[in-house]
Order: sequence, then structure tokens, then C-alpha cells
Amino acid sequence: EEFKQRQEAEKVRHMEEMQRKQKEQQATLGIRRVIIKLKAATEETIEALTVELHEALGNELMSCGSQQVQIKAEADAGVEQAKAKIEKLKEAKRLDEERKA
Repeated sequence: EEFKQRQEAEKVRHMEEMQRKQKEQQATLGIRRVIIKLKAATEETIEALTVELHEALGNELMSCGSQQVQIKAEADAGVEQAKAKIEKLKEAKRLDEERKA
């Protein structure tokens, strides 16, 4: 009887752990999707995508569990990469216009 109760409790704990991990995985994937979109941002879309990322972080970061720190770092890096890409494109456009003039 006691063994059966322990076994049932272990089964419930295992199911709860699986659900928690699934929720954590869904949250991290949701944020990573926005990070990917942000990395492909253009000058016209970066502001909206940055807002979308901050909203995703606000809504989902707490659900990321053990991956919170890593996801936050990925988000910060994604923002920096997008900004750097856009600055590089602006500089290339400026240089191209200078050459034409």
C-alpha cells in the first residue's frame, strides 16, 4: 500500500516536471523566434521588433526557468547584432552615396 502511494506520488511528480519543462521550452522558443526576427530587422522594422522582443521577454522570461539568464543574454546579443547590422548598412549606403556624388 505504501509502495503504491509512493509510486503514484512519483508518477505525479514526474508528470508535473514534464509539464514544467514543456512550458519552459515553449517560452524559450517564443522568445527565440522574436530574436531571430530582430536579427533580420531593417531600419524600418527594428523599433517594432525591439518592442516585440521586450513584450515577449516581459510575458515569457519568468517561464523560462533554468534558461532565464541564457535567454536574456541571447536577447541582449540579438538587439546588439541587429543594431550593428543596421549601422553597417547605413554606413555602406552613406559611402555609396558619397561615391556617386
